[in-house]
Amino acid sequence: MKHQSRIMNIDNPNFKQVVGDAQLIINQDCKQKTAKY
Repeated sequence: MKHQSRIMNIDNPNFKQVVGDAQLIINQDCKQKTAKY
C-alpha cells in the first residue's frame, strides 16, 4: 500500500501537473462551448 499511496499523493508534483492540465482542458472546453451558444 505504501507504493500506491505515494503515487496518489497530492504533494507529488507530477500528480498536481496532471490535475492542473486536466482542469485547463476542461476550462478551455467550457469556454469554447459558451462561445458557440
